[in-house]
Amino acid sequence: MNKRFGILIFLSIISFCTVFTSCENPNEITFDINGDLNALNVFTDTLSLDYSTLVADSAVNSGANYLMTGFSDDPIFGSAKAVAFLQPSIKFRTNSSTVLDTFLLPANVVIDSARILLVNPGLIFGDTLQRSSFGLHRLKNSIALNKTYDYRSTQDYEPSPIVRFTISPKSFKNAAGDSIRPYYISLPKTMATELATVAKANAANNTGFNDSYKGFALVPESNAKTLYTFLTGPSGSGASRYLLYFHIEGSSDSYIYSFDFNGPRFSSVKFDPKAPLNNLNGSGTELSLKNANNQIYMQAGRGIYPKVSFSKLNNLGKNIKISRAVLEFTSPKNTLNNQYPRVFTYVLSELNGQNQQVRNTANQRTYITPIGSDLSGGLYSLVDSSATVSLDITNFVQKMSNKGNFSSSLVLMPGIPTTDGNAIASNDNIRRMVFTKPKLRLYYTK
Repeated sequence: MNKRFGILIFLSIISFCTVFTSCENPNEITFDINGDLNALNVFTDTLSLDYSTLVADSAVNSGANYLMTGFSDDPIFGSAKAVAFLQPSIKFRTNSSTVLDTFLLPANVVIDSARILLVNPGLIFGDTLQRSSFGLHRLKNSIALNKTYDYRSTQDYEPSPIVRFTISPKSFKNAAGDSIRPYYISLPKTMATELATVAKANAANNTGFNDSYKGFALVPESNAKTLYTFLTGPSGSGASRYLLYFHIEGSSDSYIYSFDFNGPRFSSVKFDPKAPLNNLNGSGTELSLKNANNQIYMQAGRGIYPKVSFSKLNNLGKNIKISRAVLEFTSPKNTLNNQYPRVFTYVLSELNGQNQQVRNTANQRTYITPIGSDLSGGLYSLVDSSATVSLDITNFVQKMSNKGNFSSSLVLMPGIPTTDGNAIASNDNIRRMVFTKPKLRLYYTK
């Protein structure tokens, strides 16, 4: 069945053109390919793009900013149960212009205790009113330094926890509830003694320390109704840390040495998706728009992303000059839920024929930038008031047009900003979005 497509013609050139194919005016002509404007019936449905929900070939979260632990039951996406695996490391210190990983303690030290400090930045999923219990378990083996982990990865840990603790979102707020505070987990003194002994034996060797000191698993217990994220990375006031308390023999002064969680770490997440997302069965599989309630889905931690294929633009014919191309995604308001935070920043990547993110000659994943591709891509932001994100893909579409073949596909991913102002994919949380059929605003002449 034919669709009606809105045509907006600048500089009043509509008076010169009765149909598009006879129009040679050099001014830009704007076609809203998926619009509903009551305008000229120029194209058929064969010009519509193909949209689907894709499971990415990898949803890596090792070495990420956040670790996840807990349980949530999303009314649209289904449940998620996360276990956080973390390995302490000797923090980096700067000596002149050289960065050293060193463990330094004064002489005549008496070890007192150890605590884990957890920092939640406010990113929480699920029921925020309930209290949830967790166990801190010791790993049976250290987390590998040079291994890549994603949500399907796991690690063996001791069945009995070292300690149990119960928290709610209020556990990470001050008494007034207007600022973030850390949450402390106190450990047995034997853990502190072991920590100091292993660190001293590997004072300038984080590899040796990692191999000798087994890390931890933060495991939700049966009453957990909330999924928490914890900030990790280099030791600092904004990151979770492992604290060793000690004093000097004969002195009452107390000291603290901070070990960070900037080494190997990842989150293991078991998803139990609801329909239609339960039809996605592994990496590279996709779910077409028409088989998914005429919607497309995004969930960061599982690597569920919107995919757009452009092959039907070949129906535009030859000698197309693209002036601008903007892809617009909109989320229905009834799919937004404060208990399951939305995605605010995005990045694009091109896909190869196997539905995998395109890599460069060094086998590194690449992203779409305004002028080409790179190891990081252009950063796009959600307009919160309208729940829309607009993506300028002019260069991407122009390259296909110049080749005379619109055979490429792209994928929209949740992004995290980089230091250069670009973005890379972010899978260290379960932020999510639901989108209706996107709109492509294509400005071109023929």
